Amino acid sequence: MWISPSPNGTDDGHHILVRKPSYAGGMKLVSNSYDCLVIEDRPVFWTLTVWLMGAGAMIAVLSGQTDGFWQAAMVFGLGAGIMVFAWYCFPFQRLTFDRRRGHLIRRIARVTGGRDDVMELRQIQRAALQSHWGEETRMERLALLTDGGPVPLEFGYFSQTRAPLVAIINAWLDAPEPRQG
Repeated sequence: MWISPSPNGTDDGHHILVRKPSYAGGMKLVSNSYDCLVIEDRPVFWTLTVWLMGAGAMIAVLSGQTDGFWQAAMVFGLGAGIMVFAWYCFPFQRLTFDRRRGHLIRRIARVTGGRDDVMELRQIQRAALQSHWGEETRMERLALLTDGGPVPLEFGYFSQTRAPLVAIINAWLDAPEPRQG
């Protein structure tokens, strides 16, 4: 794992190409003003797809479409595992950077309920890309560099670049106070 404070993600002098900004499959900018920056992640398509796959496996068992106890147990366990995976990996999130209150509020909403994680803005140094390389693939997720270490803001790594969001968050954090008058 490697964290790049640079929005274009450089390593050893090699620049990684940043594709045209697109938020179709990831976090989206909702609001951007001096006082408040709101970024949201609502993975509706993947959430529904994975939940329905898990539910389909469980329904197959309950409706008697499996042969024998062990096959039913295996398919039911697979369905339950898929649903646990969906619960963990696909929550709805809203990140609210509030300059007036001096907080970042991270709202994480799941089927079982929601929670708010609050962090003081003064603890945040910068936004960064947290990267993971596989076989010929670079995956990344949005993270904050804080006084206590990196804090990932996403539950998984994605092939779609997060560099535009890193640039937006860092520009918001570094924005000078507007002039009065």
